[in-house]
Amino acid sequence: MDAKEKQDGARVQPHMPAQQQQELDSGIEAIRKGSVTALLRLRRGYVVALAEANNLSKADQTVGKAAYAQALVNWYKQCNQPEIRCPPIFPRPVVNLSTARSNAPSTTILDHSVLSEVWKDMQKTTLPSYMTRAPRNLGSRSHGKLKADQWRTAGLVNLVITLCRLWGGINASQKNQVLLRNYISLVIAIHWATSRTTSNHHIEIVEQFLVYYVHSTLEIFGTRALVYNNHASLHVPECLRAYGPAHGWWAFPFERYNGVLQRINTNSRIGEYSFSTVGLLLTSNR
Repeated sequence: MDAKEKQDGARVQPHMPAQQQQELDSGIEAIRKGSVTALLRLRRGYVVALAEANNLSKADQTVGKAAYAQALVNWYKQCNQPEIRCPPIFPRPVVNLSTARSNAPSTTILDHSVLSEVWKDMQKTTLPSYMTRAPRNLGSRSHGKLKADQWRTAGLVNLVITLCRLWGGINASQKNQVLLRNYISLVIAIHWATSRTTSNHHIEIVEQFLVYYVHSTLEIFGTRALVYNNHASLHVPECLRAYGPAHGWWAFPFERYNGVLQRINTNSRIGEYSFSTVGLLLTSNR
């Protein structure tokens, strides 16, 4: 999410998964025929991906497409026509197959054009009194760090309203529809996981949509997008079964004490920190 980043202008059109497979099939056929010329008709990403899949070389931006193409043809001839491994296609539209997975996490999804629509919708939205309003310039650095309640309102209300409007219509691109399904699956899981009541059916919903969210995140953004919290979230259903509704055991008390610890003035006096900490905690709980 970056309020400063704007959408790119006209670029090379991304290839859908079916078109990716067609291009790779053409590349494999060109290798079998020993045609460097045919390989050069493909985008560099396909040629590099074919080279990597067959253990010829790691991707290197300093190496030209022609060098990769020649290496593939030479390898096939010198190794007595070995089996040519086809690299996996990417499950969403991409321009460069060889860098799709490694570069995906750095892609800005909510750029200025999207966030400006979020801001407009926020001005028109009336929230219940118990909900904490997110900053009106959500996504800008000027508002500083958001509190947990602000993140919840932004994620479960504000973004849902705008993204469903922008990406849920019949005119939305396939890429945006995939992103919307990924995001809404997380919203549904969070909604039922944080409900003040729960049931076996609710827990099954949480489990189903958390698994879908993690799997679709992996498919869309690649392995670099996964973090420890993705793994930890998959244990939420078993915690709901064991301990009941999350309001009785979630981490807000621990967050409160983290805040207390962060506000302690240590004065850089080594050996006295433990005494000042205990003293402050005892004072705050009187």
